[in-house]
Amino acid sequence: MKKYLPIGTVVNLTGDEELLMICGRAQLLDSSIIWDYVACPYPEGYIGDEYNCFFNHGAIEKIHHVGYQTRKDEEYQAIIVKSIQQLTGKSAQNLWEGQDILVRGSWEGSVYQNKFLGIHFDMPEGWYVATEDEKAESWNMVLYNTDMMPDVLPDMLVVNLATIANIQITFERLKFPFVNLSATQYLEKFASGITKVSGSVSNIFADTTKIGNHDWHSISYYFNDNGAYGRLFVNIRDGLASSITITHFEGSEPVDEILAMFEPLPE
Repeated sequence: MKKYLPIGTVVNLTGDEELLMICGRAQLLDSSIIWDYVACPYPEGYIGDEYNCFFNHGAIEKIHHVGYQTRKDEEYQAIIVKSIQQLTGKSAQNLWEGQDILVRGSWEGSVYQNKFLGIHFDMPEGWYVATEDEKAESWNMVLYNTDMMPDVLPDMLVVNLATIANIQITFERLKFPFVNLSATQYLEKFASGITKVSGSVSNIFADTTKIGNHDWHSISYYFNDNGAYGRLFVNIRDGLASSITITHFEGSEPVDEILAMFEPLPE
């Protein structure tokens, strides 16, 4: 059984030089996401919830200092592991290495369902489901929030082979200092990135859109180089940003027609 790092351990995360001090473990958020750790900035310490960072063990790049270890800490770790097993029915080993199973959707034939998002998508004829490598490559091409350094999980990408319209679903674990961004703040940062790569923002919508069982904030944009129109829908809960990106072109299906392909899952 893997052990949690002790309270007071100082680390930095992959791709981020900022130091963090672990101040909590096995953090349950939104009744479905369990993060291995919560940390505050080092050397500042706790300066407000908006500066806390939630992350998993695999995101740690380097351990700079190991916190105080005692027998009480070992006993408490056993309590944590037992509590997680009772809560999820999974072993601590599986939780440590398989956090993505809590949010990933699944395909059965041409039907995609995602319980975390509460959506059902029945893929129309003539559409194509991208492979894992194609999903990752597509996400890397549109990663404009580089200053946010997200831990990205591309989950679903489908393409209309005739019109090249496509839908992409991704998840991002927001890192310090962006872990408590609101959806509107996230879209503002996205808009700033779009303008840096020959794109223009049409609108950040004030009203939310119901997709599946949740409300989503959105932004529309346009790429000057290839004539692509985009609409990004974002739902943020406890440091996890879920995104649905719809890309279409002149003559392809409009956004409203594509959105109509999504249905809510029964509660």
